[in-house]
Amino acid sequence: MRCIMVGFGRVAETDHLPVYLKKGIEVVAIVDVSTERFSVAKTLLPNCRFYNDLDTALNNENVDFCDIAAPPYAHASMVDACIRHKTPVICEKPFLTNRDQLLKVLDTIKEYQSFVFPCHTWLFAPQIIEAFRLINANQFLTPVKLHSEILRTAPAKGTLSSNSDWRINPQIAGGGILMDHGYHLLYLAQALLQSYPLSVKVISSQKLMPESVEFEIEFELHLASSKSLPLLPKILMAKLTWAAPERSTSYKLIGEDGTLLIKDATTVLQTVVSKECRIDPEGGLTYSSLHSGWFEKLFDYFLNSWKAGRLFHDELLRACYTMEVIWACYESISQNNSQITINSNNWLPLFTTSAT
Repeated sequence: MRCIMVGFGRVAETDHLPVYLKKGIEVVAIVDVSTERFSVAKTLLPNCRFYNDLDTALNNENVDFCDIAAPPYAHASMVDACIRHKTPVICEKPFLTNRDQLLKVLDTIKEYQSFVFPCHTWLFAPQIIEAFRLINANQFLTPVKLHSEILRTAPAKGTLSSNSDWRINPQIAGGGILMDHGYHLLYLAQALLQSYPLSVKVISSQKLMPESVEFEIEFELHLASSKSLPLLPKILMAKLTWAAPERSTSYKLIGEDGTLLIKDATTVLQTVVSKECRIDPEGGLTYSSLHSGWFEKLFDYFLNSWKAGRLFHDELLRACYTMEVIWACYESISQNNSQITINSNNWLPLFTTSAT
């Protein structure tokens, strides 16, 4: 297989590229606007061609798929270019940054019948895989609540010395910690609770300045499973901050017969009759934002989903809901932390029609 890598920052270099090299995938081109990153890529991929424009690369190169790991503001135009060239694409988070982009991308997928896959890497963290195993094996019955804390001491730095703080620039990042770390939490919550969002209310949020992005947020998200009638209500309570004294990541699932706590490298299942503790020897959810092993499993998922041929698939649906919750949180903040209904009316019929 042959691919184009679009955006060659730390995630592309450290997470994605090692997987492609391991699997024998030929990276024929790199698209990036930075000569600094071109120099880094050239040492790793001496035969690779370099472009500063994706359309030109797609016109010149014969590839099987594109990998987009550019900053969020560029995702919409890059995904659109891949769709119009009918080149399957795997796109890093956050998928998109505003609703107009989302509606346009979904319409273009339908028009061009091209495959787009959001990069939901945390689904393949060892602790999350273990949680799914316990739930699916009925060792932990139907989770109904999820309490999560995502604690960081600062935003992650970018690779470019001239623009290392892009994650706190709303024009580039599209938002603050909610858009950055909250994106992972929201698709995980849908998967772990086996439900889709209904409404959200921000409890509190903090910014350094009125025009800056949020560095801390707490919110309550209500979800429901469409597979059970009457609808079984479920709740996510979340806190995310870039101002914690130390890094930590925790997910506490509360079910009908106990709790399942995932904290960093540890998974603890507590039921009325037993307690089971597992520690991941390879490290936890917190110590690094780079996870090549997780991406390898995610990439296999991408390939299998692509081969299945369903354009409006489960991960694209989770991405749509994730983006809508993020935008609804920002709307809640602007309306004095009011409860906001998640609006899926404009795009959900694409998925229901595709499933029939």
